[in-house]
Amino acid sequence: MGVRSCSAPTAASGSFRKSRAVAGFRFRLIDTAGSELAIVSYAVPNIREGDTIHLPDGRAVSVLEVYDDEAGQEGGVAATLVVDS
Repeated sequence: MGVRSCSAPTAASGSFRKSRAVAGFRFRLIDTAGSELAIVSYAVPNIREGDTIHLPDGRAVSVLEVYDDEAGQEGGVAATLVVDS
């Protein structure tokens, strides 16, 4: 299985692109030092380690870890994602 790019799905490719118009599922993005980068919304609820997502500035980054436990969902997000920024 290859790396997915996560955001709003496109029917033709099955890949995912971020959509500012879609409320969707909110995720907290943090870097490897633990600093919060952003809170973003994606149309899909299940972003996994190894997926590629886009930062608000458009840069593509890899998801290194997913914290979807109670602490990772603090603040009303679906999960906290550690990204390689």
